[in-house]
Amino acid sequence: MTEDLAAAGVQVKHPGDLTTLEDLPKAAVPVLIRWIDELGTADLPDRDRWYLWDAVARALTVRAARPDAGPALVRLFRDPRLPEGYKWTVGNALDQAADAALLDEMLELATDRGYRGARQMVVQALGRIGQGARREEVIDALIGELDDDDVVAFAITALTKLKATRAVEQIGRHVDSPIPIAKKAARIAVAKLGR
Repeated sequence: MTEDLAAAGVQVKHPGDLTTLEDLPKAAVPVLIRWIDELGTADLPDRDRWYLWDAVARALTVRAARPDAGPALVRLFRDPRLPEGYKWTVGNALDQAADAALLDEMLELATDRGYRGARQMVVQALGRIGQGARREEVIDALIGELDDDDVVAFAITALTKLKATRAVEQIGRHVDSPIPIAKKAARIAVAKLGR
């Protein structure tokens, strides 16, 4: 595996060393995308597969991975073999790698409460990728997630980024939230959007 990366300009002794890279060359992105699928079919103990998928997802948590890595990361996020904590790392990668072409998939992941807190960064990513023609649809979806303690702070952050002034009243209900991160996000949002 590491030989593929060396050909793409990345020198690591072990795939786990990917998490220590300061910068990922664009040439390495296709190699890592291929690894996602190959690791899915490799004869590995689950814990090893999870560890390697996690290392790949962390390496792809860079703008250089956008947009090429997005579809593979969506597939990985949906993989039922991957535990919630590892899915969060994949969602974090999607926050960097997804683009508007993946909006349908990202909306589906963000609103599927079966993924619980693993989808926090997917929800947050909607604030970046939902800026286009479907902005109002994205805002509606995010408002719908304001009653979910798992993602409320991330929905507020995304709504703030979308400048969703019509959501100020719903966001304002969280300024005294018992969830510290939601309280902070709500207070920032109300200050910015309520002007």
